[in-house]
Amino acid sequence: MKKRGRLAKLREELAFVRRNLLVLMLSWVIWSPFSHATTVYEQMYIMALGASVLVLGLMAAASSIALGLARFLGGYLADRYGRKRVLVSMTFVYSSALFLYALAPDWRWILMAAIITNICLLYQPALSAILSDSVPPERRGFGFALASFLPELVSLPAPLLAIYLVSTYGLVLGMRIAYALQAAAGLAAATIRLALKETLRTEVREAPSLRDFLSEYRGALGFASKRLGKFMLISISLNLAMGFTRVAQPFAMSYLGLSLDAWGWLNLLGGIAWLATVLPMGYLVDRLGRRSSLALGLSTTAIAFLLLTLAKDMALTGFWHLACIFLILWMGMYLMHNASSALEADLVPRPLRGRLSAVLSLVADLAIAASSAACGFLYEKAGPASVAAFCALASLAGLLATGTFREPGRRHE
Repeated sequence: MKKRGRLAKLREELAFVRRNLLVLMLSWVIWSPFSHATTVYEQMYIMALGASVLVLGLMAAASSIALGLARFLGGYLADRYGRKRVLVSMTFVYSSALFLYALAPDWRWILMAAIITNICLLYQPALSAILSDSVPPERRGFGFALASFLPELVSLPAPLLAIYLVSTYGLVLGMRIAYALQAAAGLAAATIRLALKETLRTEVREAPSLRDFLSEYRGALGFASKRLGKFMLISISLNLAMGFTRVAQPFAMSYLGLSLDAWGWLNLLGGIAWLATVLPMGYLVDRLGRRSSLALGLSTTAIAFLLLTLAKDMALTGFWHLACIFLILWMGMYLMHNASSALEADLVPRPLRGRLSAVLSLVADLAIAASSAACGFLYEKAGPASVAAFCALASLAGLLATGTFREPGRRHE
């Protein structure tokens, strides 16, 4: 009887999981392992093709700006022509463009490929909208966590794949193979996404015009300026802190002295820790509240950044010291991301969700672009420790902004 009771409770807990959520999770399950494998050494690969840390930061800034502008158009298309059409078509184009990473002779080709793929990510507002549309408001913290859980579970061995490829074939050739595998998996994921069900009813068939585009966004911008000012301020602070991720690999390996293999194993530990905490964090966001969860995540990242600032002075450069610090940092960042995503879905009405997702993403992208450029500049001109100090201050600024924010009384479905 107890077993039946537990199964009934589990079915009740997962009753909100429907077709769209299953399709998205399946596409991520196929694609994510190879995407994760390429990110393990991506920055070191670009530097091996001739980029400096400053160039790395500027490339990340250019990519973020391209992404923000593309998503601005993508939000309009998602709300006017439907989520599925934009998401599926651009997933095919994005995946095909990944082959450029595998063939790049120097970092300039990577820059071109990054801009192309980030333009293709104009589908992200559609993805965000269809995910929000498909999960009931009271389950969004857990639902978003669940949508990430299975892809991350199968992606757990991805750092081992990256270590194997780089150890066997060298950094450059190993990464070329990894990117080719990611591109092939992306094409398979795009094919699976053809099974998605549209969540926005629209009969619009005419070609878009500039007047319609501006008119559609006027209402979204008005809503954002009146209702989302404090949320955008928090988002800016979060993404200023996230700029660290754009130079994290040279920081860890070139500055703190981790080897390529050690960094790969640290990424594996990060995946294990994430899997152990992702669902509890989703529950935490739903039970503790978005605002309190944001504050906890920001506090955690601020502490981790402070430890990274002082790591050399405090002799915290051993593998296990750095593993603890980076795990604290990554867990804090994930909690921030989950809480802010759930809060955004709560604040934004469904008819405006695609456009407002694009507006909010543009604000975030401009912030992370500025932070990426600043982190690259600080790394080379003021020393790597100044990068972590800058991001610690950004986290503290976000914590102060969160303290002035009140959660909405009613959550949009």
